[in-house]
This record gives sequence, C-alpha cells and structure tokens, in this order.
Amino acid sequence: EHLSIIHYEAKSSNYYFSSQFEELQFLMNTLKLDTTSFRIISADEIDIYVNAWHVNRNDLDYYIDGMVIRLNNTRQFEDLGKTNMRPKGAIAYKFPPEQQITVVKSITWQIGRTGRITPVAELEPVDIGCVTISRASLHTARMALDSNAGPGASVIVSRRNDVIPYIEGVLPGTE
Repeated sequence: EHLSIIHYEAKSSNYYFSSQFEELQFLMNTLKLDTTSFRIISADEIDIYVNAWHVNRNDLDYYIDGMVIRLNNTRQFEDLGKTNMRPKGAIAYKFPPEQQITVVKSITWQIGRTGRITPVAELEPVDIGCVTISRASLHTARMALDSNAGPGASVIVSRRNDVIPYIEGVLPGTE
C-alpha cells in the first residue's frame, strides 16, 4: 500500500498567511498538495457543521474520529496564544464512539509485563471504525464480575478514544 499525506499547515519564513483559508489555498493551489477539508463558517454554524461531519464521516476515504474548528484570522489566532497542550484559537470536537453488539466467547487471563493478571473478554470478531475487535480488557476480577460480561453474554463494544476496545455494557437477559 501507499502512504497518503493530508496537509493542514505551512511553515515558511518566505510567506505570511493572513488567514488559515489563505494558507490552505496556497498548499492546495500553489504547491498542489492534498489538504484537509475546510470551510469558513460563522460561530452560529459550528454545531450544524460538526453534526453534518459526524453523520457523513464514513463517506470519506479515510477514518476520522473528530474535527477541529479554528479561528481563521492568523493574527487573532496567534494573539490568543496557547496552553501547554493546545492553541487557544482552536477547539477539537470528538465524535461519540461507534458501537457494535457482539458475543463474549470466553474469559481468559492475561499476565502483563509487570506481572499483573487481567481478565480479558474473548469476543466474536466485530468491525468498529475500520478495525476488527476480538478482545477487550475487563480490567480487574471485580470489574469482570460486576460487568456480568460472561461467556455467552451479548455486549455493546466500542473503541474508547477510537483506540481501546471497551465493553460499554451487557444486553439485559444475556448476562
């Protein structure tokens, strides 16, 4: 397979972009690079725009777990500064995790690198967000017992932060 790169920012001492829109136009039209999808919207349109992307994200050729809304004006964006983790002129929106129902085949015990023993639900494989999930940690023996996610149980599975397989719950009557 090949590697695809989608650009969202250009850093150069030769250019100053007055807006994010201008910067993305430069990447796309002048440098002929693939860019992220972008659109200038008002603050009133943010919820509508985020919800539209959430609904249609599976129509993309790549997987997304959220989106970023940022201030278009470069000077205002820079003037706001940043925290130790992120710029103050942008906000990330994470989409709710996709969930699927599957069945617990068995519970196995896994020994971690520190010697900790963890119960693991072995699952009927299920696809979530372009990944096949067949195992999910039950974390501790107490949590495994409390979850009622024993062999034969129908469970709701997600990928927390679109990464970690997680059993959200057990369908009633299948415990």
